[in-house]
Amino acid sequence: NGHAGRVPSKPQTWIWNKSMLETEVLIAGGGPVGLALACELGWRGVRCIVVEKNPEFGEEPVAKINLVNVRSMEFCRRWGIEHKVRHGGFPGDYPMTVQFLTALRGQLIARLPYPSMDEQTELTESPTQRQRIPQHLLDPLMRRTAQRFNSVDVLFGHRLEEFSDHGSHVQAVVVDSSGNQRREIRARFLAGCDGARSKVREELGIPLLGERSISYSCGIYFRSPRLWEKHPHGKAIMNILVDSQGMWANRNMIDGFKTWRLSLIGGGRYVPPEDIDVAGSMRRMM
Repeated sequence: NGHAGRVPSKPQTWIWNKSMLETEVLIAGGGPVGLALACELGWRGVRCIVVEKNPEFGEEPVAKINLVNVRSMEFCRRWGIEHKVRHGGFPGDYPMTVQFLTALRGQLIARLPYPSMDEQTELTESPTQRQRIPQHLLDPLMRRTAQRFNSVDVLFGHRLEEFSDHGSHVQAVVVDSSGNQRREIRARFLAGCDGARSKVREELGIPLLGERSISYSCGIYFRSPRLWEKHPHGKAIMNILVDSQGMWANRNMIDGFKTWRLSLIGGGRYVPPEDIDVAGSMRRMM
């Protein structure tokens, strides 16, 4: 639409009224959803503050997401970061092939070949295409994009403690990670982007339909450069592992080179990570 990458010239979001911050929209949660909302509001020149409990530069986040779909890439195109997401670090020539194996050095049951990101054909219904990018690469890119808009600010290391609806505005209290610093924020709107166990949703009495937990799986992250050279089945974005006991795990490529996730399929009972036989699961995978 001709406005990709536009940075509106707007005043700083925070209006300091001694201990009070004022803004148009308070966003609870600075994950991909909260940051995407901040980018959209920033692109439109709307003042907002994002409150995120994790520090800005902490441990490498767990890659809960690895793929940005076509519709989300259209938003990235509007914000002017399509090229950055497209070249965010995941190799474009890595095949999206899915394999069913008894083990990495076991028998191949089935192979479903899918093209790499570079081999995708153009779509007639969209000017862009989906993109593989792990969350530990996407999150920092989204943070930088949101923060470059003059109307957006982010409070890292802070959580939403409480809020109340006053009709014309929402009054909220946020607390830093140490619990020592409390700040009041007055906003016209509060957006709950704080996940499945959303404090905003629960406080508003909005029910969660369906089952809260369908099953409990466990992700084991490990590093092994060029692992595909250590077994006979070659590159695949995912290997689904099936043995005499049925389908028990899948091994997912994270960064296209050395970082992998072995996802153990769980049941209806939560098992603490320390009770899981990680070494035994790795040997079973191999």
